[in-house]
Amino acid sequence: VDVTILLEEGILDSNSVGESQKGHANVLHNAGANVLWMVDPTGMSSPYTYIHSKIALRDDTGVWISSGNIKDSSLPPEGDSGNREWSLFIESPIIAAKFSDWMSWDENTDQRYTKPHGSWALPPNDWVLPSPSGTVSVDPSLTDSDASPGFRALPVICPDNCLAEVIDAINESEETLYISAQYLDVDWYWGFSDTNPLLDSIRSAAERGVSVRLLLNAFYADEETWGLVDLVNAEWNETDGLDATARLMSTSDSITKLHNKGMIVDGETVLVGSINWGSSAMLRNREHGILIMDSDFASIYTSSFENDWNRVDERTDSDGDTLPDLWESINGLNRHRASVAGTALSEQSLDPDEDGLDNRKEFLLGGDPMNEDTDGDCIKDGDEWEFAASVLRPESAAIISEDVDQDGIPDGEEFGCTVEANTQEEEEVEDNTIDPVPPEDDDDGFVNLRDDPLSAPGAKMLLGLTIIASVFLALAGASMLRKPKTKAKTMLIDDEGYRFGDDPEGAILAGTRFDGSVEDARERTTGRNDGKHGEIVLDGFGFEKMGRDEVQWRLDAGATIEDLRNEAEEGEP
Repeated sequence: VDVTILLEEGILDSNSVGESQKGHANVLHNAGANVLWMVDPTGMSSPYTYIHSKIALRDDTGVWISSGNIKDSSLPPEGDSGNREWSLFIESPIIAAKFSDWMSWDENTDQRYTKPHGSWALPPNDWVLPSPSGTVSVDPSLTDSDASPGFRALPVICPDNCLAEVIDAINESEETLYISAQYLDVDWYWGFSDTNPLLDSIRSAAERGVSVRLLLNAFYADEETWGLVDLVNAEWNETDGLDATARLMSTSDSITKLHNKGMIVDGETVLVGSINWGSSAMLRNREHGILIMDSDFASIYTSSFENDWNRVDERTDSDGDTLPDLWESINGLNRHRASVAGTALSEQSLDPDEDGLDNRKEFLLGGDPMNEDTDGDCIKDGDEWEFAASVLRPESAAIISEDVDQDGIPDGEEFGCTVEANTQEEEEVEDNTIDPVPPEDDDDGFVNLRDDPLSAPGAKMLLGLTIIASVFLALAGASMLRKPKTKAKTMLIDDEGYRFGDDPEGAILAGTRFDGSVEDARERTTGRNDGKHGEIVLDGFGFEKMGRDEVQWRLDAGATIEDLRNEAEEGEP
């Protein structure tokens, strides 16, 4: 069998990943495979930041496309856990031929950035091919889909057409839009604007009445991840009233993290591929994906999405308030938002049962945030620490035990109260108060903690502290404005000793990444003509006579991509 493999050279370094990549490549090379590398030759970069695609072509009739790498985390042996990935294999000579054209371009060794395997990519002498770690089992129900023979499909390739095609698919949504992604960048680091055009399209879909569900990876969750969750849940949903919800995917015994990059539109169209939801993937990487338009086929991925969406574990924290989703759901709190709507108060700082412990402490100690006496021993949870100290027991044990020191005497009796007296006291209070309002379920995907979030004494105190802090912050700001400004240094020296300043004669730039005379193919808009495929467009915009800087300048001035495309078409002979 004629085997050709194109690998990304950019990950080759001194670590074990690079050594393993070289080792496996060398084994395949010695077995007769045509192993190629996408490299960065001196003086000219490759046309892509990375080869990030996960695709295989078989006999010009079948195509395998996946979000997962060819490794055990994406293809775990039987009995092991792994990533959530979406993949598919399609038997279609037409689709295979389409992908073959793009793959042939990248595999053409006449181009300076495609290099055959050689001695420069050998592994260390002591590297040994690992033994197989197990077998991969496949669910028989997933081997053949019920997709009709006449289903429609659209290859999606980055940076050629992927951004436009994905946005078009989102814009065509009418009822539901489900996105399962490792991440989704809020910021757009270069290209169209400062905001992610994909996120803008998702927002527009929600404004049209489309039900949006965004599922993100919790394994690498950071402030940007939680910021996106808060944007969708707090601003889009609670403030603007849109049917949009974002949450982090919980794990299971077999699923460790979400590495997917997929989308389901109206239960009829599915996006599968390697394309992450950010500017680098869409505009700079080589990525492969495909849009399948078939409701029966889409139902397979919809079922997977719903399982991931509804699963909860004891660790995942969608809103970043240090309270796990499962604990918040069980106790009637809001798993989707860290702050209380309409206030600057964090949900973890509230004390809904007014027992002296906020929600965060209730979670850490194992208490019930809606019950002032979790263990029913007539000692309020907030007072358990005092009793626990008197009997030399941890507070976390006292809050859930009626006899923490196991001396046969109820804790309440030792503390100086009785359950009966406490119960009678509660009944008297209930006779003179209005029944508490249960958490509201308004079918918006959220549970409201209370009608008046400031009714708790602790909340009022925190609000007062917030106001005082704001006053001091304002005074500090005024002081800074009055402070005389100091002149910045005109000469900067970086870590490598190069100097940069206002005087061009004093700046040492030659040989550094700041040297303007060094050619970089990433600044070009077209690639080399190999005589077969022509000059491939590389700038992500598709304008042959307009560089990306000029395009960006026009966009900043108020023009749209459609305006520029119309101008380009009118200018053609």
